[in-house]
Amino acid sequence: MPKQGEQQWYALRVKARSEKWVEDRASSMNFEVYVPIQEIVKKYARSKRIIKKPLITGIVFLRIHKSDFNSVLSIPYVGQFIKNLNSPAVIPISEIDLLKRITGEVIASHLMNFEFEVGENVEIISGSLAGMKAKIINLKGKSRIIIQLASIGYGMEINVEASNLIRS
Repeated sequence: MPKQGEQQWYALRVKARSEKWVEDRASSMNFEVYVPIQEIVKKYARSKRIIKKPLITGIVFLRIHKSDFNSVLSIPYVGQFIKNLNSPAVIPISEIDLLKRITGEVIASHLMNFEFEVGENVEIISGSLAGMKAKIINLKGKSRIIIQLASIGYGMEINVEASNLIRS
């Protein structure tokens, strides 16, 4: 259980298309703010553009004390906190980390020092297969590993960067 007054992550409803604006305003008030952003490639007749959009429309995550609720709610375009049993829902840090993995924001430089072994169970932490469990079946140098995805029921082999894996 967190100590009284300890900062926690909360999800905040905001007006659609104002997530980045609310993030900037809350950051200027010295709050820790997170808006998961995804990059989408839009194809046009003669070009391609990369567009950055919020992964979850209308939601901003804040790490704050309960005493800061009123300050946050005074920011324009802010609605209310997402609630669980009539109380603002506390978001576990593991879910924030998962969102960072999904959007590719996790810096895995500390994972590069891990040496994996054949037969070891791992979890993919970034890319389109994030969250899947796998088993290492072959090592190819220091940065590429061949894994078997057991969670989908097939003996499929793919190459994965070692920095995209953690031990499970």
